[in-house]
Amino acid sequence: MAELEKAGMVWSSKVKPNQVLVHPQNRSGQMCNPHDVLQKGLAISEVGWELAKVRSPVGVQIGSGAQRDAIFDANQRLHDQSGGIMAKPSGQENIASISASHTTAFLRCVENGCKLPDDTSIEQLLHQGDDLQTMISDGWLWTVVSAKVEEEVPAVLSVLQQAYNCDHSIAKAPNELEVALSIATFYRMQPEGQKDLKKAVAQAAASVPPCKAYIKSVGDFVANFAGGESFELLKYLDYIGKHFGGTTHFGEEFTNLLAHCDWKEPSTTFPFIRVALACCQITAPKHAIKDGFSRLVVKADWDKLKNKKMVPEVLKAEAIMHAGWNMATQAQLPMEKMALPFGKLQMRLALHLLQKKGREMVQYKDMAEIKEKFAKDIVNVTTNPEQSSQAAASSDDKSSVKALAEATDAKAIALQAHKHIKLGGHYTFKNETKIWLLTDVTDERVKLVHRPFFEPEERKEVLHKDLKILKEWTKQVPHLVGDAVRSKMLPCASPSMQEELAKARAQVALYEKFQEHLNCITVLWQRIGDVDVLVSNQNQIFAGSKINKGKLLLLPMGSLQVASADQVSKTQCIITSNDLVGQVYVVQPWRCDFQKESGLFIPYWMVKEAAKPEDACLQKHSVKLGPLHIPAYTNKKQIDKGVALLCEPSEDGTKKRKVK
Repeated sequence: MAELEKAGMVWSSKVKPNQVLVHPQNRSGQMCNPHDVLQKGLAISEVGWELAKVRSPVGVQIGSGAQRDAIFDANQRLHDQSGGIMAKPSGQENIASISASHTTAFLRCVENGCKLPDDTSIEQLLHQGDDLQTMISDGWLWTVVSAKVEEEVPAVLSVLQQAYNCDHSIAKAPNELEVALSIATFYRMQPEGQKDLKKAVAQAAASVPPCKAYIKSVGDFVANFAGGESFELLKYLDYIGKHFGGTTHFGEEFTNLLAHCDWKEPSTTFPFIRVALACCQITAPKHAIKDGFSRLVVKADWDKLKNKKMVPEVLKAEAIMHAGWNMATQAQLPMEKMALPFGKLQMRLALHLLQKKGREMVQYKDMAEIKEKFAKDIVNVTTNPEQSSQAAASSDDKSSVKALAEATDAKAIALQAHKHIKLGGHYTFKNETKIWLLTDVTDERVKLVHRPFFEPEERKEVLHKDLKILKEWTKQVPHLVGDAVRSKMLPCASPSMQEELAKARAQVALYEKFQEHLNCITVLWQRIGDVDVLVSNQNQIFAGSKINKGKLLLLPMGSLQVASADQVSKTQCIITSNDLVGQVYVVQPWRCDFQKESGLFIPYWMVKEAAKPEDACLQKHSVKLGPLHIPAYTNKKQIDKGVALLCEPSEDGTKKRKVK
């Protein structure tokens, strides 16, 4: 505020109540609850109005154009739904309050002769000898923020109103609904593409509301059951609270259940049942309110609704509410016209399920009777000419419809319950090696496909209730390496081959004076050529075409090391030489990385053992080059295109492998 004052954007001025409206952003868009206005004003009247004790409130200068229209329209709606409590805008107001709104609204109520409790007289209030009359006629000092601030930086006002709510929290602590509206407000203020509900919850928690200890549950309710980014169900609850004067708190237990109660029902998360129970708490009769907390609906009621015997009835009530909401929105009724009939429908259904009485003190015979009363209420609203003309200017927010649909969409619920399941994901089944691609999610099941390299594809379907049997495949999915990459990495075409040959020749030149038989190493390398073998990125090799018996020869390629013959293992690739006594050459494989398209593709190193001897198509072989005896693989029978190149299993059976 100090910086704004330096810039000439904030000043002090004496303001009368008849100059002041409530800013639409006040109390996170909830503005003033008319019943709170009366309660606070009458409480002050009991002890007497003292101008000296009034702290300087903050208001925003009302600008022009769309900004002005929005403020006056919001206050007109507030008057319309207040039942005569709130004063009607005169059109002459020039300040919109973001603090002291309840106090100022009460003074406007008295000045305009608005509705007061039957045992309260305006004349009595004005002539009780305190400063009430002076405050109405002369006003008092306000801190006024320029309209330019709101035009240039709208977010400043939300920060200010939150700060002042925090400062005045002793007088009127925000309840869970107000905190939910704060979260929604902060979320809407975030830039598109950067929206983060957790940040909005943290901002709302900064004002230290009474529900801070369980504000995460408030945020979870906003995230899942508020009606999408339009927050239509929150706005609806706000209207219900204002109409019935609901200012009580839910409490931690009820709020946690409101956000997290799990019926384990695959077809719906019961968004309307939750909101209906919230309506019952908001409108609880006085005998069901203790210490400012609503006790009309308690944990035992939630447990009752979760009972298996009750679930069919709860599903029926949810469906009626859902249909009722759709009926009201499709009729394009503005919130102030549809909220009351829909609220009555919800509360009647919820209390019927619980066998309890609310403010109506009536228990209905069955759901059909409640449904019929709602239909009549909607007909009465839609056939009223004035209301119909207002409804024509209203349009349903598509995002709210979509969000509510998600709460009753079996597909969305299944994906929410099994967070590892997603379209395009890959999965395996227990005790299987096949990898399945999830291609579709329907209302009852998911569809998967397995695509082998050379066999026809397979398809499976899994019911939502069985999705837990799917294990997400997080490794790289096997696929055939493309011809371009494979060809590039074959020795006959790879620059790496020339580098290795040059290195080998240098090695031979270095040692030929000492061991002339090492010249044969270059002969070994020069024998390796292109072979018609396909390979997957998982290093599985297959015949690229039909190969007649004995026509395939796979030789090792790598760096040679001299080792003692009695220190090598059977798993190593060994070259023996007639010129070596007690020693052998060990061939070390060269690097091959298909993902990085680097190294050398040497099929020999990718031959795997078959699980059973009859599955093998290769056999070990030895090639003689001068004094050298080189291990190799050749095909003992004809191999068809696409057949995996597998060798016979080792004699001790310790290296048998499962092959996909």
